[in-house]
Amino acid sequence: MGECIAEWATCKVGDVASCTAGGTPSTQVYEYWSPEEVLWMSSGEVHKKRITHTDKKISRIGLENSSAKIIPSESVVIALAGQGKTRGTVAITKTELSTNQSIAAIRPCSAFFPEFLFYNLHSRYDELRQMSSGEGGRGGLNLSIINSIEVPTPPLPEQKKIARILSTVDRKLELIEQQITTTRTLKKGLMQKLFSEGVGTQDASGCWQPHTEFKDSELGKIPVGWELKNLSEVCKKIGDGIHATPKYVENSEYYFVNGNNLKNGKLVITESTKCVSEEELKKHQINLCDGTVLMSINGTIGNLAFYNGEKVVLGKSAAYLSVSDQIDNSYLFYLLSAPFIQKGFELELTGTTIKNLSLKSIRNTAIPVPTPKEQKEIANILSTVDKKLDHLTTRKDQTEQLKKGLMQQLLTGKIRVTPDPQDRDAEGVGE
Repeated sequence: MGECIAEWATCKVGDVASCTAGGTPSTQVYEYWSPEEVLWMSSGEVHKKRITHTDKKISRIGLENSSAKIIPSESVVIALAGQGKTRGTVAITKTELSTNQSIAAIRPCSAFFPEFLFYNLHSRYDELRQMSSGEGGRGGLNLSIINSIEVPTPPLPEQKKIARILSTVDRKLELIEQQITTTRTLKKGLMQKLFSEGVGTQDASGCWQPHTEFKDSELGKIPVGWELKNLSEVCKKIGDGIHATPKYVENSEYYFVNGNNLKNGKLVITESTKCVSEEELKKHQINLCDGTVLMSINGTIGNLAFYNGEKVVLGKSAAYLSVSDQIDNSYLFYLLSAPFIQKGFELELTGTTIKNLSLKSIRNTAIPVPTPKEQKEIANILSTVDKKLDHLTTRKDQTEQLKKGLMQQLLTGKIRVTPDPQDRDAEGVGE
């Protein structure tokens, strides 16, 4: 976060709040996990931002016979340690709970609005990470570091107004995330239904009438008119990229790509993608037709993309499936991402540290094959759901950028707000 305006004073967290760390229940004396009693939070749950519930609960007896403490509602909590990106994450409690020593709890005094302090510290994640004790930042945060953090102190009514604006944006984000989750669940259910029951047959008026007759297959019941074929029977060719490292160049319009470049149906070029020369491209380029389906088969399995004429050299972790006229490439794309196909791939994986899916396993994978018209209709239905997901994801990204900009402006005073009338003479929320 940038420097705040001169009109706002700054103070240290330890001067305006009490800061404590959690403790550990005594497992030697009590079986302390309980289906009820007091909520218990781990550092891995701080990412929830607003803590209304937790994964575990602790018994009162386990709490009393330990160094753990009750953290009241409206406390700001910071993960002092934790795996991955956990350390430095910030949340605010919306209920009382208890926690272990990997979390610090900050209870602001009456001059500080808890939500404002939450947003201030939440916006400084990278800074908090850099404050970690230990060589190279590999240690953790501690209470001394937390207490020494300087925070701006605008008037309390202004703090409340700023927090309300940012919480409004957060609620919008939460709504979008719920819609994304609901749409993904819908898509999963649709895939299960469409790849086992289809959409039916078209009548004279062009309307789709559901299938009424089904037959048994190794994939379960499928419509009588469907066939079951191996991927090798419906694809002209199934192969992978080169099993060697090409010669790289600094800059060119030609790239060396692998399975990690396949994302959400697209072949994605990033800053870390290596370039190759035109000569190297001609040496290793595979003759692929537009619409060929690409799939990651090494490390991360099952990432998918369509090939659209990109000038690339494929690496060994990217397989290609060139379809015949028996199969619609969009239908194949969605089919390969279906849970039952992905589960089948998982059973075929080899390797311990790095998993690998062989071309033989891909070629021998059985798939349901409806009529060409029904394939296209199934793909169209799922494509419509994907478009909705893309729209929601774009809205989420835009809202996150809006929030980031607002935090930068509001929390430093670069944009001033007019407090709400009910807050002008308010006493404050903290103790």
